[in-house]
This record gives sequence, C-alpha cells and structure tokens, in this order.
Amino acid sequence: MPETLEKRVEEIEKKVATLGAIVGAGPGKKDWLATVGILIDDELSRDAERLGREFRDHANDSDRAGA
Repeated sequence: MPETLEKRVEEIEKKVATLGAIVGAGPGKKDWLATVGILIDDELSRDAERLGREFRDHANDSDRAGA
C-alpha cells in the first residue's frame, strides 16, 4: 500500500478511471427496448412479473369501477 497521501489518491484516481471506462462515460439511453430481456428466467423473476401484472390488472379494474 502506498505510504503517502498523494500516492494513495493517485491510485484511487486510476481505479476510478478504470471503473468509469468499464461502466461507460454516463448514464445509458433510457430506452425500454434496451432493457427488455435483462432479467434472467428464474423463479424470482417470474414471481416479480406475475406480481406486477396482478398489480396493474387490479389498478386497471379499480380505475374502471370508479369511472
């Protein structure tokens, strides 16, 4: 481990630059097509999808009943 504060900061800056290059320069494009299919097909993902569908269906039913 570097002994001086300057060397430690220099190392941290290099690591942050490396991480920045890995994740990209900025936030990604907010496009739903870019996120489709990013969930893996496992039980947890299927449960999340089912619960979301049930929530939306219930919300839509409530909207229709109130109209």
